Amino acid sequence: MNQLRKYRYTAQTHVGLKRKVNEDAVLALPEHDIWLVADGMGGHDAGDYASRLIADAAAMIPLGLDPAARMQALREAIQNAHTAIRAEADARGGGTIGSTVAALVMANQHFAGLWAGDSRIYRLRDGHIEMLTEDHSAVAEFVLAGKMT
Repeated sequence: MNQLRKYRYTAQTHVGLKRKVNEDAVLALPEHDIWLVADGMGGHDAGDYASRLIADAAAMIPLGLDPAARMQALREAIQNAHTAIRAEADARGGGTIGSTVAALVMANQHFAGLWAGDSRIYRLRDGHIEMLTEDHSAVAEFVLAGKMT
């Protein structure tokens, strides 16, 4: 028997104070129990292309997969987008094109997160917010090494 799942969620992006183009892509797939945010790397070429490619790849995950298969499909979608982004960068002469990603998959009252870069996953529980991921960035490495605060 399928239980009707109800989630409350909202999504909003902002171009920020330094850029003219919003390079964010947000994907909500409640029928898949998947949510994703991709943030194009500002200061480099085609961050909007990279973030949209990640979201579009995840949007193609078929309905009806069991939780393990859904998680694997999301991981493969992100990896395939990464491969396509690298190929596009090579085709443009080898510059940097990239995006961060944070994705959440829900199943059976559990969740799993996938992330790369400095987009984060947080949990709000009992009025407290907790960061669940660690940034994949040079700044995060410096902080962990005690070179920055």
